Amino acid sequence: MAESDVWLNVNRVDWHVLPKMDLTAEYRFLDTSLGQLVADAATQQGDLKHGAVFEVAYRPMQFVRLGAGYNFATF
Repeated sequence: MAESDVWLNVNRVDWHVLPKMDLTAEYRFLDTSLGQLVADAATQQGDLKHGAVFEVAYRPMQFVRLGAGYNFATF
């Protein structure tokens, strides 16, 4: 039997620049640990991916948000 662990951590900050405009910055971590066999758990191999996301959004009315951004993360 093989085991694996996956951890995702997302940190996000929203800044209301103007009454109808927002800026968003986000940083993400994805950590995967893939083991061979349960009996051979000491030889686990892991992979850490991380990156930033930025967004500009316009809020024309309540409950409506139009945004565009770029994903610098590798996943």
